[in-house]
Amino acid sequence: QEFSSSCGATQLDKAMTVKIVTLRALEPGPVFTVLGAVHGNERCGPEAIRRQLYRMTPHPRRTLKPFADIGDLSMDLELPERHRKASEVVSQSLKEWLQVLTLGGGNDYAYSDGLGLLNASPQKPLIINVDAHLDVRSLERGLSSGTPFYRLLESGIDFDFVELGAQT
Repeated sequence: QEFSSSCGATQLDKAMTVKIVTLRALEPGPVFTVLGAVHGNERCGPEAIRRQLYRMTPHPRRTLKPFADIGDLSMDLELPERHRKASEVVSQSLKEWLQVLTLGGGNDYAYSDGLGLLNASPQKPLIINVDAHLDVRSLERGLSSGTPFYRLLESGIDFDFVELGAQT
């Protein structure tokens, strides 16, 4: 039984017991190659991620949690508006279900995911960044992949924060 047939809901269905929801974002931009995958187009975008996940076959003795695919984030909006929308979707999804998995997008979406978590959490959450870069640059040069955690730290919301793997 493939992943898609056991878990591949395409629309939210309030009647099913959803445990995980997925939202995907793919930033348009320059095409570059990493390990043979081309980012910035269909070969490694949300649809490609979805196709690979749906081809997976779970272990016969494992029951997968039901999940709902809530679709792709519109790329018609400007970056700050996409961040705001993604944060709202993550926050609302966390309030309605137990877990959220976001796929694709640049590292700058760590801000959207983190803010969604902070806004939905009834307790003081812990955010862990595992990366070679600290990603706490100020906004002097605008939004970038280096600013998501700076933005979270400046949000005024109380949370614990740990960074691991930073290179010097």
